[in-house]
Amino acid sequence: MPDLLTRLCSVQVPQQIRSARRQALGLAAALGMETDLLDLVALLTGELGSNLVSHAQGGELLIRGLRHEGSPGLEVLSVDRGPGMQDVLLCLQDGFSTAGTLGTGLGVARKISDEFDLYSQPGQGTVVMSRIWSRGSRFREAPFDSGTVLIGPAPQAPVRGRLLTCRGGKTTLSWPKPGAPPSLMDDAPPPEAASATPDSDQANRQVLILEDGFLDPAWTVDEFPEVLSHHPSILAGLLYREHAPPHGRMALKILARGAPARHPHCPR
Repeated sequence: MPDLLTRLCSVQVPQQIRSARRQALGLAAALGMETDLLDLVALLTGELGSNLVSHAQGGELLIRGLRHEGSPGLEVLSVDRGPGMQDVLLCLQDGFSTAGTLGTGLGVARKISDEFDLYSQPGQGTVVMSRIWSRGSRFREAPFDSGTVLIGPAPQAPVRGRLLTCRGGKTTLSWPKPGAPPSLMDDAPPPEAASATPDSDQANRQVLILEDGFLDPAWTVDEFPEVLSHHPSILAGLLYREHAPPHGRMALKILARGAPARHPHCPR
């Protein structure tokens, strides 16, 4: 199994889309994904990359291998600081475009994804998450969702954790004990995640954030309204966009238990 480090692909001009596509295809092939799925990976990467160039004045694609119970998958996070979307559902419709294009990019990406989510703030930018899984993977039976950005070597020191608990529309913060670095290397819950299992009578959603110290201890989730109702990969992409350290290395894992308020644009 190839490493699960995040591949960063800057996409500012059309020529860089081809480079990102090669990265995604190479990783998907190394993971052992079926040949026909490689065509979907190429299409997905191309559509998300074209969307960055046409609508967001450029951005980044974060590409990462996945595994669940031995089955491989591929995640592509599209991150930008573009104009954002006033109406997300309208932007997902085929034929809608604000840039004179055919208006099929995000709609196609959503249709071919096994998992898809999108978060956009007008005037601030957009994060899109898409996952394609190898056939037979029963990924939706996992008792938690996870999102990871791992750039550079895994940290050698214990990571720092914080637990966000949503009750009745309000979010509180607590600090569980530090976790072990190996928990950042795959999509299995570390021991601390057991404390994130919500009591249905008390908590609607609990999100455990593990990171290697790049995130200010005073940080709150308030800068991203309603993001905890999205897949944790969306929050991972936003934290990368807004808080990645200058040296470029970062380790971040977000684990979520409890039922998010799934948005209409999420296919599953």
